[in-house]
Amino acid sequence: MMEWLDDTLLQAGNWVRGHVGQIALAFVATVLVIYGNDINRVLKMILRAYHRLVRLLGFVLMCAFGYGALTVFLTPMLADAMLMVDTRWLAPMVVGAFLLLGFLAERKHQM
Repeated sequence: MMEWLDDTLLQAGNWVRGHVGQIALAFVATVLVIYGNDINRVLKMILRAYHRLVRLLGFVLMCAFGYGALTVFLTPMLADAMLMVDTRWLAPMVVGAFLLLGFLAERKHQM
């Protein structure tokens, strides 16, 4: 019984290891979707006192470059961290992380 479970965890972990870059990107994108309104709210508070054109430019820069930069820099860092997890535990960790993101999305009324 335990040998079957161990083999299954290793096979699933090896599959996940081959797709860790895409999985990390999915995590980062999901977190940005869940917390994007909060980030925009803070930016809006910071830029509130400025002229409309400055607020517009700040919003465009944050959306075009801020979220893009966060995605570009955080994805490889998360992928590297995921690769440090033992293969046997990688698939359960990914499933657990997606469940956690679903829970967070539900709490933020995103679903």
